[in-house]
Amino acid sequence: MGRITGPEPESARLEATARDLILATPTVDIGYNFDKMGKSRQNVDFLVCDARYGDELVQRIGRAGRVLGKDMTDLPSRAVALVPDEAAASMAEFDGQKMSRLDFRRLVENLADTGVLPDKNSLYGYIKSHAVLECFWPIFQLERMMPAYMYDELDRLYRLVLEVFNVESARSFKGFRWIFWKHTYRKAWLQEARKKPLTPPEGTAEHIADWLEWREPACGRPDVSEVEQYVRVVWENSRDELIDFVEGQVALLDSLFSFRDSYNGPRAAFYDPNGLLSSQRINVYDVLHLISYYKTHVVDKEYFAEICKREGVHLPKADLYTVIKGHRDKKLSVMLTYSTGEEQEQFESKWFRKVVALRGIGVALRERGGDVVTGAVPFQVQRVMRSKLIPVLLISASEDYVALSRVKGTPIWPRRMEVYFGDGSSDEYLAFLGTSAFIAEAEMRWYFVSKSRAEAKAIIL
Repeated sequence: MGRITGPEPESARLEATARDLILATPTVDIGYNFDKMGKSRQNVDFLVCDARYGDELVQRIGRAGRVLGKDMTDLPSRAVALVPDEAAASMAEFDGQKMSRLDFRRLVENLADTGVLPDKNSLYGYIKSHAVLECFWPIFQLERMMPAYMYDELDRLYRLVLEVFNVESARSFKGFRWIFWKHTYRKAWLQEARKKPLTPPEGTAEHIADWLEWREPACGRPDVSEVEQYVRVVWENSRDELIDFVEGQVALLDSLFSFRDSYNGPRAAFYDPNGLLSSQRINVYDVLHLISYYKTHVVDKEYFAEICKREGVHLPKADLYTVIKGHRDKKLSVMLTYSTGEEQEQFESKWFRKVVALRGIGVALRERGGDVVTGAVPFQVQRVMRSKLIPVLLISASEDYVALSRVKGTPIWPRRMEVYFGDGSSDEYLAFLGTSAFIAEAEMRWYFVSKSRAEAKAIIL
């Protein structure tokens, strides 16, 4: 058996395609081919898949029976699709009929029109917003290498990008350029600020103005000239808070350029002697997944290095090092926690319904629909988790069901987060992490805007 699953390295995935039986995750849906060298008939003889959406069903079972370029084209493949009961019942009348691929697609599309087996959400909101920002990065890099008289060519290239993405309104070329120049400027300032010199680094007033605008958005951004006289006072009394803010702004933009490495938790190197998660005895994966599904033991780096030496592999780079002992009897659900000295209204004015970088998030594990399991999260996981700056989109767990409908039928989903406030109260939120936060925000933006307008009108009334 071969595996094409989450923690498998590329070399193992390529090798797996040649095996007789392959265990694959949905990530192989598009752009992945199961080549069987020397096989005169179709590559896939039988297939079992699940499908909650119509386009998934057509795509996945379509892998069986592909005969393009094969000598033998008359041997049928067998595909078994696991679908919701309502979808199975709706297709029961067609049992035993022969259909072309096109006819079957039309049948599934008709079911989608009735609400059965709907198509996945295509997440166009992200494409029309943050994806444009991603595509501007190489244009920005080109501008830094090209003479000024060619800038008009880059502006035409940018407009072509907007046309490709079918975006009618976006930031101007100069607006996007300013975002990246400021990002570069912030990184350079952070290098000096982290040394914590007695004298604030040059340009500190700019960052203080941004910080004050974030802290009190209703007051707007103060003029830098007004801030200059208070720079030393702020540096002496609120230096760490200012540095944290600038680090957060840098982390947000950096996270947009690591789509494949979207943040879900600290990365853990694991030793898997029984092959429970991976075909590789040494591998790296999301630690939140590990502690949810497996009995794991966190070990120190030196001990893990000895295991790697024994296994003949290099020590992988990771936040934590663990050994998988076995499967959990029941899968546990991850719940996030966060404590703040602010009251709820103040907290939400800065962190709510927008993508922010949050440090200090904790983790709890609980039985599904049950209580928190005490001691289930190793303290090393908590320590690493709380030290990370994590891109987060927070929405209400009780009120924002309209916003959640915008990501229904997508692989984007939130985790529950309990926030404890300075007055002793608490409330539950839904948190999208990493790149998922940007994708969800782009889809929900229309709702956030309408919600803020409604709240503003209520204040006026």
